[in-house]
Amino acid sequence: MRVDVLVPDTADRKRPSWAMRIEGINDEKVGKDAFRGEALVRGSFAKLEIGSLILFYEECMLENRDHDEPYVILYRVKKNGELRVITSVIGWDWFMRIKQKAIEALKS
Repeated sequence: MRVDVLVPDTADRKRPSWAMRIEGINDEKVGKDAFRGEALVRGSFAKLEIGSLILFYEECMLENRDHDEPYVILYRVKKNGELRVITSVIGWDWFMRIKQKAIEALKS
């Protein structure tokens, strides 16, 4: 069953950001390219299956930091169209931590 989901928007459109519905993972690639799926428009509604996974990435200036860092969140779509956070990671080493959680979530 599909539900309307509000895809999270970025805090600052001048900085790199993207959102994607994850369908699978390519073990031969790293970073964004390792995730197979559909690109989503940040800040807009999308019709998605209940249980879908959404990966949200943005680079932002975090408190007490003097440079941008990635802030990455893995969500699961709930019955009512809300997003439940599975995990979130801050820092340039985000990929392996998010990848492992995404693999686990895709299996469940």
